[in-house]
Amino acid sequence: MAWDKGFNFRANLSYVDDVAPETHVVADAYPTTRNGSTFGWNATSSLSIRDRNSGIDRRLAGVHFPNTVRTFTVDLPRTGEFIVTSAMGDSASSAFVDHYAQFRDDATAFITIDHSPGSDGPVVDQYLDSTDVIRAEADWVAENVTVTRDFTSTTLNIVVGNNTGLSCITHLLLSEIAASTQMPMKDRVARQFLFTSPLLRM
Repeated sequence: MAWDKGFNFRANLSYVDDVAPETHVVADAYPTTRNGSTFGWNATSSLSIRDRNSGIDRRLAGVHFPNTVRTFTVDLPRTGEFIVTSAMGDSASSAFVDHYAQFRDDATAFITIDHSPGSDGPVVDQYLDSTDVIRAEADWVAENVTVTRDFTSTTLNIVVGNNTGLSCITHLLLSEIAASTQMPMKDRVARQFLFTSPLLRM
């Protein structure tokens, strides 16, 4: 069975109602286990958590922003392909124009979102998706774009912040691609050869 887990970052459990497969994230230090997953911040000191707007999409209702570099970790059930959906922004503040976040497969970076050099990150009611595109709240809900990662470890680490301005995280969803729909490695290699071999293009 595929493993799908969502994480909505806010200050209080009861502020909005989560919808399966989501759970709330408040001041949860790693390892916190809830909703069939183990997750949490490497430290909760210097971590600001806010409830922002209960009238918008529940996934965007709150925000966490560390005042120094912090790492949010999720334990995956196994290696393999997962779809990564994320939102990074705030419905009430423009403090995150210098936003920085890096998504890592254990220690290997596969997404880096860096607006710290130019202060061109999201302002009020704007959210970055996993592809580093800034979208208004309604556009993020309807049009956010995901990233698929073939994890070689069972650990997702999201480094939030780089000590240049403030960075945040609002929502995260990890959706496993069922093994039955994944192409076996030998077939991936064969297919790659088929489309790239100069002999077969002659």
